[in-house]
Amino acid sequence: MPWPAWLLGRGTTLPTLVVSGSPAAVLPHETVGLDIRLQPRYFGAESIPTYTQDQCFGIYTSAVLIMSSLFNTTAALQHATSIPAGIAPERGVELLQGHEFFIQCDPHMIKYEAIDTPSDPEPTLPDDRGVKAVAAPKCYQVTDKVHALPAGLWDSDVVSTYEFINIERGVFVRIRSPLNTTMETVWEIRESDDGGSELVEDVVIKCSRLLVGIVKNTCETGWKGIHGKMVGKLEQSPE
Repeated sequence: MPWPAWLLGRGTTLPTLVVSGSPAAVLPHETVGLDIRLQPRYFGAESIPTYTQDQCFGIYTSAVLIMSSLFNTTAALQHATSIPAGIAPERGVELLQGHEFFIQCDPHMIKYEAIDTPSDPEPTLPDDRGVKAVAAPKCYQVTDKVHALPAGLWDSDVVSTYEFINIERGVFVRIRSPLNTTMETVWEIRESDDGGSELVEDVVIKCSRLLVGIVKNTCETGWKGIHGKMVGKLEQSPE
């Protein structure tokens, strides 16, 4: 069966891509010689014009954007790491509010730069996260090299906008990436059950159902390394 089968349907006026080949070989930048066709199924019509891979790439991208807007979803993750005894909680808060070090902890980051903070509208905190801003927002443009993404869906160099808003116990970070993908994360130093301190990362992912698994997997495979860098920095200068 051609893939993605869920795009096919009878009686629809939405153009649909039909690709002969395995699911792993769907995207045109990674394949040679695939039969990639646009199939307009208008009330059962079977006229199927054939397009080259280059012609098809723009059509496929448009289809992905359409489906992304129709099938958005959210996912929530939480990760926590204990902070060694002897490290003042205030030191952890200060670390989180150092935006450039925060960005440098990203294992996929290849470059970044500060950019002007938009004023219309200015970045704000979500109403439902229970945190309060203590400083004006700051923004950065960050380029990540992400090899786990399907070729052609995103370029391997993913350019995102990072919005930082310092909060009382840490920082709120909103990451806006291509294809309407957004991650909103509260990073805080909180008291742990044993009376110590812990670094807590509360993530809300907003994106297409096509991408949510990829984004979640990227978070799940990378968080321990990021937390480790942060705790390691605290151990170097605990006071």
